[in-house]
Amino acid sequence: MRRPEKCSKAGTVDAPVTDPFALEDQVATAVATALGLELKADETRELAFHGTTMPDAYNYYTQARGYLQDASKTADVDSAIILLEQALKVDPNYGRAEADLGSAYWAKIHLEQRQESDRKVPARVFESDWTGQCRSRRPCLPGNHCQRNRQV
Repeated sequence: MRRPEKCSKAGTVDAPVTDPFALEDQVATAVATALGLELKADETRELAFHGTTMPDAYNYYTQARGYLQDASKTADVDSAIILLEQALKVDPNYGRAEADLGSAYWAKIHLEQRQESDRKVPARVFESDWTGQCRSRRPCLPGNHCQRNRQV
């Protein structure tokens, strides 16, 4: 069993919970300092850029990004769409939220198309052809032994 690594540096963040920008900026700066990194001016500017000046819009956006991490579930994509729309109500000029809203709609369309195509695939599983490769895109189920050129 591997022993836990020692903590080399620790710190605290002192910012109001209502200000996600200050929290994120302080954490990013503290991590860079703990790692001994000297950030260039453009790197510091990039870390401080949040895309919006509205904390509520940013909170909606970050929650939506969490749902989009696994965009394989329709419910998660729908939740992300709702949150991104809320972010855009708070800040209509929030470009990142608008871009991710487009990605979320694209993911939803892709999921719906995949679900539709899954409904069209016959329930039966076909066994392997002469090459030994299964001709079906569906996996063979346990107990359904493939036999050459036969429907299982």
